[in-house]
Order: sequence, then structure tokens, then C-alpha cells
Amino acid sequence: MSKSLYHELKRIGIDEELAHNVDKALDPAHVATKEDMVILQEAIQQTQVKVECRYLELRNAIDRLDHLLSTKIDLTRGDIKTQLASVACQFRITLGGLITTILSVFLVNGYFHAMPV
Repeated sequence: MSKSLYHELKRIGIDEELAHNVDKALDPAHVATKEDMVILQEAIQQTQVKVECRYLELRNAIDRLDHLLSTKIDLTRGDIKTQLASVACQFRITLGGLITTILSVFLVNGYFHAMPV
């Protein structure tokens, strides 16, 4: 039995008995039979099932991460909107205070310049 093929089959997840049968079926001194074809098809099907299961696991993990990321983006967007609204409110208050100060300075200046000495 070829140790490298057997170990490679085990590494990709094919069970021990089937890996042994596949290795035996692919021996050059062995005459292939229909049973050997069935063994190879079973090995291919096992590999496909494992790959599909792994694909579904990864797809579910990606979906969970996508949902988590979109939730965090929405929260961050809301925080930014709140901060921008706060800055806009502070700007309006500051601008109103500045205009009020300028008007009061002009009024006081006009009052004192209009008074007879």
C-alpha cells in the first residue's frame, strides 16, 4: 500500500477503510473491476459531501459577519448623525450669540454717540 496516497486520502477526510480500498484499487499491479469504480465513486462522493458541508459552514459564517458588520455600520452612522446635529446646534447658538453681541455693541455705541454732551 502506498503510504503517501493513503495518508493524503485520510488527510482530506476520507475514512480509513475507504482510503485503504482506494489505494488498493489504484495499485498498478491490480486489475480494475466494477467494484473498484464503485469504491472510487464513493470516495469522490465523500469528498464532495465534506466540501459542501464546509462551504455551508463558511457561507453561514460570512452571513453572520455581514449582518454584524451592517449593524455596526448602522450604529456608527447614527452616532455620526447625532454628532453632526450637535455641532450644527452649537454653531447656531454661537452664531446667534455673536450676532446678539454685535447688535448690542452697535446699539450701545449709537446710544452714547446720540447723547448730547
